[in-house]
Amino acid sequence: MYQESTRTTEARNRPECSNQHGPDRSCRLAGHRHDPAQVVKSIVCGIVDLPAMVRVEELAGTQTVLLQVSVAQSDMAKVIGRGGRTARAIRELLVPFGGKHHRRYRLTLSERRESALF
Repeated sequence: MYQESTRTTEARNRPECSNQHGPDRSCRLAGHRHDPAQVVKSIVCGIVDLPAMVRVEELAGTQTVLLQVSVAQSDMAKVIGRGGRTARAIRELLVPFGGKHHRRYRLTLSERRESALF
């Protein structure tokens, strides 16, 4: 009598994937939703040309956590963005993590030399 569409059934089987972009796009960060360093790394790797050069180091203090992101020299402009928009957006994504973990997250960017890959 009643027949469900396959799209609804698939969304019910994957509760973290409730948006319409499909499993490849919406679930990419689902496993890292509690780890700000992994979320930042996933975002930055999606922006840069050399994702193998991306490193994220987490330095925890008493109330502040510093995330140091290192990317290739050639990718630094992409991570910063025009007028700093991309870097600012990544920093804004860290605000909810701070409220949840009762800490303040700060993001710094630095360059790595491409020769470090080899």
